Amino acid sequence: MKNWLIGFIMVCLVKVSVAQTLLNPSFENWANPTVCETNTAPDQWLDFSNGGLAPDEGNYPLCPSTIPGSASHGNVYARFMAGTPLQGEGMHQPVSGFSPGKQYLLTFDFAGSNLWGGNDNLRFHIFLNGVRVDSTIIFSSADTLWQKHVLIFNAPTSTVDIAFRAHTPAWPTSGGSAAMDNVGLQPYTLMGAGVDVKSIDFAVYPNPCTSFLQLKFPTAESLTFRITDINGRPVLEGDLPESATINTAGLVPGCYLLQVFDAGQLTGQNVFLKSE
Repeated sequence: MKNWLIGFIMVCLVKVSVAQTLLNPSFENWANPTVCETNTAPDQWLDFSNGGLAPDEGNYPLCPSTIPGSASHGNVYARFMAGTPLQGEGMHQPVSGFSPGKQYLLTFDFAGSNLWGGNDNLRFHIFLNGVRVDSTIIFSSADTLWQKHVLIFNAPTSTVDIAFRAHTPAWPTSGGSAAMDNVGLQPYTLMGAGVDVKSIDFAVYPNPCTSFLQLKFPTAESLTFRITDINGRPVLEGDLPESATINTAGLVPGCYLLQVFDAGQLTGQNVFLKSE
């Protein structure tokens, strides 16, 4: 007789909280509202450049010559010169109200933004309290479509200095500019939606994963799986044997929900992260 337990759907959701206040997260406020600002960080942000000068404003219609063709949120984005693998333009903001040891979700949108044309490889590095903790995928200065980067981190202190800096991995044969917009920061937690789930314990490793995600089940049941992204969109599904290796190389870095089914019945689920 199979045991049926009441479980909860676990999804990449966040609680609404006002404890952490990230100011001017979409860079809509930037010094003089009638001037296309250059070489200065947006309001409430501080310069974090160790190469170049400082970020530039990408404001439509004030700065129509830049790419991408529009901001990902509002009318303004920030543009950074990507320097060497260790140097480039950046900005930072100290944020208070964290609970040390608790998990938080940091997101932002990024794209290419090259004033001078070309096709140069770029990436953003992410820093917490001055320590580099993560990087975006490598992208092109000619990429005009916005992508989203997701970072889940444990708060090291009650005030965390959050910083970004643009770099190029191929200097001096590459360079260019990178765009950023729509920074988000919220507490991260797994929340239940009150759905009945047939319980099967299984291991998921490595987590974060890169090219493959390995699952191990204690039963020999015939199972299927489905992977959805942070917005609930299915991105991968198929049959799953007792011991399965799922190829995750085609997934962009981010947070995903893995669901496992037995004859159409949801049996278990787990959140995992895809890294580079």
